[in-house]
Amino acid sequence: MKRNDDMSLNGLLKGTSADVVNIPHKLIKELGWKIHEPIEIRIAECSNMENQEWQEITIMKQEDVDMIYGEE
Repeated sequence: MKRNDDMSLNGLLKGTSADVVNIPHKLIKELGWKIHEPIEIRIAECSNMENQEWQEITIMKQEDVDMIYGEE
């Protein structure tokens, strides 16, 4: 994992033989999260005014989602 100046991290996600992608333990530790903490994963289709498109994945602790958006 490499920390960038903007507080983002660069790393590599690795898959298992069962096609499961694991989040590196170092990233979980860097965030101060616990391994078995409930999370929410959101996948967004994004674009800009130049018609460039990309996907983003957001992973948030469930307690943070509830705090920000209220319990859904």
